[in-house]
Amino acid sequence: MVATTLILLQLLTLPVQDVALAEPIPPADARTLATHLSEPCPIGTNHFSDIQYETVPLDDFRTNIEQKVCTDPDTKIAFVHNVIESNATDHFTFAQQIYFEVLRETPAHKRFGIIEIEAINTLPLVPEEQKSEWKTKIESKDKSLAHDIAYFWSIRDPVRSTQINERLSEHWQRIAHARKNYTKNTDGLYGTDDRGTIFVRYGKPTIERSGLLSPSNTEIRSKLYDLSFFKGGIDPRELYNLNMSIKQQYMPKYYEVWVYRNIEKKQPLIFIFGESANKGTFGLRKSLEDFIPNGSFNMGISSSWRYDTGPRGLTAGPFLQMALYDRLSTIDIFFGKQLASYEDNWMKYMRGHLNFNSFKMISRSPQAEMALQRLQDRAPESNSTMEERLNLISQHYKSYRFLDEENNPYRKLVLFSNPHNNLISYDAVISQHQKPVYKLTASVDAVNREGRSILIDKQETFLRGDLPGTIATLLSIPKQSATASDSSKAIMISSEVSRIPQLKGEESEADRYILASAVSRIQESSPLNSSSDKIEVSDIIWGYRGKEKTNQIEEFHFIIPPDDRLPQGENLAVYFETYHLNAGTDSLYQYQVEYSIHRKKRRKLRDTGIRLTLNLSSASDRGSENIEIQTADLETGSYRAVFRFLNPEIPGTTEERYIDFQIEDQP
Repeated sequence: MVATTLILLQLLTLPVQDVALAEPIPPADARTLATHLSEPCPIGTNHFSDIQYETVPLDDFRTNIEQKVCTDPDTKIAFVHNVIESNATDHFTFAQQIYFEVLRETPAHKRFGIIEIEAINTLPLVPEEQKSEWKTKIESKDKSLAHDIAYFWSIRDPVRSTQINERLSEHWQRIAHARKNYTKNTDGLYGTDDRGTIFVRYGKPTIERSGLLSPSNTEIRSKLYDLSFFKGGIDPRELYNLNMSIKQQYMPKYYEVWVYRNIEKKQPLIFIFGESANKGTFGLRKSLEDFIPNGSFNMGISSSWRYDTGPRGLTAGPFLQMALYDRLSTIDIFFGKQLASYEDNWMKYMRGHLNFNSFKMISRSPQAEMALQRLQDRAPESNSTMEERLNLISQHYKSYRFLDEENNPYRKLVLFSNPHNNLISYDAVISQHQKPVYKLTASVDAVNREGRSILIDKQETFLRGDLPGTIATLLSIPKQSATASDSSKAIMISSEVSRIPQLKGEESEADRYILASAVSRIQESSPLNSSSDKIEVSDIIWGYRGKEKTNQIEEFHFIIPPDDRLPQGENLAVYFETYHLNAGTDSLYQYQVEYSIHRKKRRKLRDTGIRLTLNLSSASDRGSENIEIQTADLETGSYRAVFRFLNPEIPGTTEERYIDFQIEDQP
C-alpha cells in the first residue's frame, strides 16, 4: 500500500505530456509502471508486502547510489531490499553501509515510513523488555527509533573489525530463504507463512518432521479395549459407534514440527505448524489439539446418550488427543510427557479414581497448550547460528574500577583469550617446516546512541611458534565510556586472531581473513566516587609471581589468573590505588592499610592468623601499591582477603575491599 501510494503521487506530479491518458492502466501493469517511472532510481517500497516491484540491475543501481545519482533514502532502502530479495551476498557490505546511513540520517527528514517498516521487520527479534518501548515509538512516530534499530544491530556484530555485520547478513539470508521456501500463505511479517517468521528468528531447526498427521490406530484400539472391560463391559455396538465417531470426526491434516535443541540447554524449543481443523488455515498451532475439531469434544457415542455421565457419554476428543500425541511421541519427550499425562487420567477414570465430569474437564483443559507456551516463553526472542560458522574463541574478562589524574572514573580490563584450540586445525595445513606467526588483537569499542562503533582501546600480541594457552591483555575504558549512566550505550570487548603472512602475495588475504574471533558485552558497574570528601580505593587486582609469562601484566609485575585459583605455594600479590588523601604535618599524604586472610568454611570466615597493618605515604593525594602477602604455607581451600583503608588525618573515614580466591594444588 505504501509503494502504491508513492507511485500514484509520482503520477500526479508528472507533466501532463508524460502520462498516457488514453485508458486507465490496469493493476496487472503496476510493476512495469513502477519500473518505468522510477529509473534509474527505483522508488523505495515495502519489500515485505505482497506487491513486488522490478528494479534496474543491482550493479547499475549500486553505481547510481555510489555516484550520488540516487540520494533519496527511499531509493537506498529499495536497493537494500532488492539485495535481500536476491540474496546478493556480494552486495551485502555496501548494502549494510547505506542501510546504517539511512537509519542514522532518517531523523533529519520526515520520512517515518522507512523507520516504521524497518522497525516492524526487526521487532520479532527485539528482547521482550524492549518491545513495548518500540511499539510505543512506532505508534507515536518517534524518529529516534531509527537509532534504536542501528544500535540493535551494531551490538550484535560478532566480528568487530570487519566492515560487514555478520549477524545482520545472517538475518538477511534467513529472510531470503524464508521467502523462497515458506509460502503456503503470505500473511506473515516477511511475506511468508508463520514458518518464515520462526525461521528468521531461530534459523534451521535441529529436528524437522512433516507429513499428514494421522492418529495412532494402535492407541485408539487399546483404549477401546479398555472400555470393553469397563464395569463389566459395554455393548459392542456402542464401541463400534464410538470408533466410527473417531474416524468420521477427524480428517488427517498436514503438519510440521520444528525442534531446536541448540537454544536452551535444559529443554528444547518446539513449534507446531499445520492446518487448523476448525478454520482450515495453515499457520503456527498452539498444540496438537488444534488439529482436532471442536465438535469431537461435544458429541457422545450417539445423540441419545449425549448427557450420559458414563462411558456412553465419551466423545472422540480424548481418544484423538492420546492418538495424536502417541503418533509424535518419538520426535521429542515433550509429546511423550503429554501422552503420559492423558493416559494417566484415562487409567484413573477406568479405575474409578476420577469421575466422568472431571475426566471430561481435564480432556478439554488447555494443559498441552500451556506447556508448549512455557517452552516458547523461556526461549530468547531470537538465536544466531554464527557460532557454527565462525571459529569462536573462548574469552572472558575481569573488570576493575579506577580514577584518573583528574579524578574521572575509568576501568581497566584484563581480557583472557584462549585461541589455541581454535587454531590447531589451521596449523595442520601449515608446512611443518614453517612455524606460523599469529596476531591476537584485543579491543574495546563503544556503541553510541546512533549505533556507531567507536574504538576505545586496542592491543596487539604476536604469537610465534607453538600457541600458548590463555593470553591476558590489559585494556582501558576512559571516563566517557566507563560510566553506567547512559543505558543506550554498550561497551563491547573482543578478541580476533589472524595469521601473519609468511609468503609473498599473502598480505592482502591475511589482512581480510580473521581465523578466530569472540565478542562480549561488558557489564555495567557503578563508578568510583569522584568527590574528595572521603578516601576512595580502586578495585583490587590480584595474582601471583609465578614463572610462566603468559598472563603476566607488565604494569603490575605479576600473573593475573583467568579465574579465582591461586596455586598452592605461591604468595598472593595485589595492586591497588588510593584517592582523596589528606596531607599530614610533614606534607606527606599518609594512609593505613589493614589486611587479613580468612578461611571460608561452611559459609563462615575463620581467622588464619595472617594479618598486618601497613603505614603508607604518598607525595600526592593519591597512592598506588604493589604488595605481597605470605600465603605460600596455606593449605588448599577457599579464602577471603579483607582490606581496610584508613585516612589518619580524618578519623572514622574508612573504605573496605575484599577478594575471594581458591588455593589449589599446582598441576
